[in-house]
Amino acid sequence: IALSLVTGLTMTGCTASTELGDTDTTDTAEIRGGGDAAAPGWMVAIQMRNAFTGGPWSHQCGGALFRPDFVVTAAHCVESYIFDPRYEVRVCVGATNLSDCDESRTARIFHSRMHTNWFPALSSEWDVGVIKLARAFPNELIALAEPQDDPPPGAMVQAIGFGRLADDSSPNTLQSVTYPVVSNEACQATWGGVSRIEPTMLCADADPSRGTCKGDSGGPLIYNGKLVGLTSFGATSRDGLCSGGADDVYTRVS
Repeated sequence: IALSLVTGLTMTGCTASTELGDTDTTDTAEIRGGGDAAAPGWMVAIQMRNAFTGGPWSHQCGGALFRPDFVVTAAHCVESYIFDPRYEVRVCVGATNLSDCDESRTARIFHSRMHTNWFPALSSEWDVGVIKLARAFPNELIALAEPQDDPPPGAMVQAIGFGRLADDSSPNTLQSVTYPVVSNEACQATWGGVSRIEPTMLCADADPSRGTCKGDSGGPLIYNGKLVGLTSFGATSRDGLCSGGADDVYTRVS
């Protein structure tokens, strides 16, 4: 892969993407290689609209309900929207289709915090945040992984989200893709000097035909029924499409 001289993260919507030069952009499927999925009760979509003019809600990030009134997501999702007074933010819980996000499924945000070590100007490490909701949900909850739950290289993991399709359009229906974990050493080799892969990160084997995309950030990576990763960043081509030019990188929940 021809690596471009990019050293930081570029925020595009709610996805932190890092460019890796002229990579293949011929992928055409949802979430690159996935398909429609039924939402578990703990699946969260973070939505925003203009705080001054209102209007329709637009999807920005994913997340997971791990307590009745607490959501875990990516720090860059919290930083980009929840702390910005220009935006009104809500979460939608347990919806298979974004068009199903009515009052029974949604809640406003009472409080939110990013990891205290999150400094995106220095590193993409510690990309995790927690949101306290204004009300609790009776939905099923996701179990957070502990170190013994981490998937080994080669294990098949599932990513789900409402992120952009290959043509840069947004799906209404939740998407899912299953692909293998790769070691951090192998992941680092695909990223070269563009991004440093830290022990607090977990990687999956993305390519032009499969992987996550813009809007999947903060969303879940599942292994053996537990939340092992949060979508953090991936590679984009020069035209801005998600390319799979390097492995997908997740915050390691454990």
